[in-house]
Amino acid sequence: VTLDDSGDFVRMERFLPNQTFNNPMDMEFAPNGDLWMLEYGTGWFVQNDNARLVRVEYNGGNRKPQVSASSSVPGGAVPLNVHLSGEGSHDLDGDDLTYTWKVTSENGFSKEIKALNTDLALEKAGLYKAVLTVSDGKGGESSSTVEIAAGNDLPVVDLSFGGHNTSFYRPGGTFTYAVNVSDKEDGTLESGISAADVVFTADYLAEGFDKVLIAQGHKTADEAAITASKGRKLIDASDCKSCHDTDKKSIGPTYRTVAKKYEKNAEALTYLTKKIIEGGSGVWGEVAMAAHPDLPKTDAEEMARYILSLSQEKSAAKLALDGKYTTVLPKGDPGKGSFIFRAAYADQGANGLPSVRSEKVYVLRNSVLDIHSFDEEADIMKMTFNNMKLLMPQKSGAFVALKDIDLKGISELAVLALAPEAQVNAVGGKIELRLGSPTGALMGESALIKPAPTLTQAPNLLKIAVKATPELVNKNQDLYLVFVHPEIKDKTLMVVTGVQIKLPRKKKRPDFSGHFFYFFRFERYSMTSLSS
Repeated sequence: VTLDDSGDFVRMERFLPNQTFNNPMDMEFAPNGDLWMLEYGTGWFVQNDNARLVRVEYNGGNRKPQVSASSSVPGGAVPLNVHLSGEGSHDLDGDDLTYTWKVTSENGFSKEIKALNTDLALEKAGLYKAVLTVSDGKGGESSSTVEIAAGNDLPVVDLSFGGHNTSFYRPGGTFTYAVNVSDKEDGTLESGISAADVVFTADYLAEGFDKVLIAQGHKTADEAAITASKGRKLIDASDCKSCHDTDKKSIGPTYRTVAKKYEKNAEALTYLTKKIIEGGSGVWGEVAMAAHPDLPKTDAEEMARYILSLSQEKSAAKLALDGKYTTVLPKGDPGKGSFIFRAAYADQGANGLPSVRSEKVYVLRNSVLDIHSFDEEADIMKMTFNNMKLLMPQKSGAFVALKDIDLKGISELAVLALAPEAQVNAVGGKIELRLGSPTGALMGESALIKPAPTLTQAPNLLKIAVKATPELVNKNQDLYLVFVHPEIKDKTLMVVTGVQIKLPRKKKRPDFSGHFFYFFRFERYSMTSLSS
């Protein structure tokens, strides 16, 4: 805002006209002139993925380039082929950019490449740093670093659901699962890799649940597994097992008993570390505990940390690596959430390199879909009436999409829809199921819906057969539900009230519990009042 010498308004310039904000609710200038803005997100009273805190920094001169540096792999066994990419780097002023990669390692490797992208062949084990520097030729320069651990191969984690679909679940459905892990340096499960070092968890993410809490839980489980792995391996390699066991009483107390005794003692880690090194007697009986004066303090601390961690184990948090799982919903839950299954393993490191972790994650959503939560949409009006969600395609070619979907076991999509003339001037049409894009290969289509006088009649149950070949089942696909009319292009086609993915089950009919509605009440309201 520009004012004259008298303080009167002269002009106001547009502020970030190309930036989209998601319901800003508060903002404040910091002492250094930066603008901080709090965005609520798009939905009211839900955990919005696009809620955020933004800092806007003003720069009236030449702006520095924005750097995006990435590596095709975080590490692996040598020889290791790596592709370094600077794709995504850009300059907001539109300046011509130059790109320089500098790759170094403590093993003496040093190489400089002037290119946006480059390929490397790393022959020696070591931790490599690849720094991408981007310059705009006008004094603006920015850098970004990626690290590559050559000499320690990534573990391979596999999570099998015994042929069950890995994108959807039926409430109350049961399936078998198995986790398998292999690592070039560590070995295979139960042959070099202990099951205790592998984390497998199942969480239910209720509608509106904070995803950050799930991520924190995963991080905690990882840290517990890594801690347990290091400490237990040190204990197994020592003479401790001649007097102690995790659960079986021996000459000395069990590790779990020790953990329980000291779980509320803030000085327990220091005390037990000292006890392992110096030995002692009298706490658990007359038998003396052998000293280990040659044991490094860091190793003794890892051993003590493992013992203390046994008091915090929760059987529900970490599941067995094979068995059966039933997708039981929490009491009172409407079933609009997702089950998250995650298997992870952090290896023991190799060739002086740190541990690296691999994981396999499946997120299963309810096979009765929330029709307001598709992954992509175009020309769709969404509305909620009497707690019932409605979806209305506004023209022929409108679509909704499900991204990265496993087709295994899916034979049919069932859709509840009707085309009321009186309330929404719907003209009817059909639904096409297409692969990859709204104009992709046709997988199946519904019968034609004809216009109905009012919403008082029951909706049509449309069945769209999914014709998935073995090749399509081998990898996940993007599915598009495209609403079309053979003649009319620019009018509301229909009202969709439910969509279900049909998975193998005993019941023959789709279960649209709660979807047989209040149509007799709906017709009393005009479209205008519903929209408002």
